[in-house]
Amino acid sequence: GRPDAVLLGRQALHLDALLVYFAMLLAWRGIGSVYDGASPGQALMAMAGMLPLITLALALLSTIAWLMARTTVYTITNKRVVMRVGVVL
Repeated sequence: GRPDAVLLGRQALHLDALLVYFAMLLAWRGIGSVYDGASPGQALMAMAGMLPLITLALALLSTIAWLMARTTVYTITNKRVVMRVGVVL
């Protein structure tokens, strides 16, 4: 068998928690900008400046999860469980 890339990303790499974390950072940036006197448009521009880095981080971790799932093979016999993992982290 082989692991599922989506489940591996969600459970082993905690992509769900990272998504919530980045959403909280975006909200904090927007609320902080408005609180400091910026207009809503300026606050949105400040938040938009963070989006490329957030997207890059999540895309890299998703790619790592896909590579790990693609190169991992489990073999179960009556004597042992053999795990062959091809990605070196």
